[in-house]
Amino acid sequence: MLRALALTIALGLSLPAAAAEPDAESTYRLATDGSTTSVKVGEKGNLVVRFEPVAAGIHVDPKAPLHIRVETSAGLRADKGELRRADAVDPGAPNPRFDVSVRGVLAGAQEATLALDFFVCSDSWCARQKRVLRFPVAVR
Repeated sequence: MLRALALTIALGLSLPAAAAEPDAESTYRLATDGSTTSVKVGEKGNLVVRFEPVAAGIHVDPKAPLHIRVETSAGLRADKGELRRADAVDPGAPNPRFDVSVRGVLAGAQEATLALDFFVCSDSWCARQKRVLRFPVAVR
């Protein structure tokens, strides 16, 4: 009987915590409008990533690590292969914006992949996010 009571209490305590777990990905979006879709060989373009909250109080944690790994196909070259919060256009903003500089090096259909690792938070929770964005770029 005591064992059953302990199990009931343990289950009862764990259920509300699981139900309160936020769906962090639904509280923000990663906007990429303004990104370069076409560039000439030798010219530079920018890939834009902007964190936009869709609920009040949502922000990217300024104290937690923020890392963006940039990989490109053979016809594109990124100025930097890794970015941190300090590389943002507005590093002190609660929802930073990044302009990732790329240069066309070979004509053809190319692609840049950005792997993001960051923490999104509200006043009551923080959740680690890992997202991958792909940017097709035509190099002519």
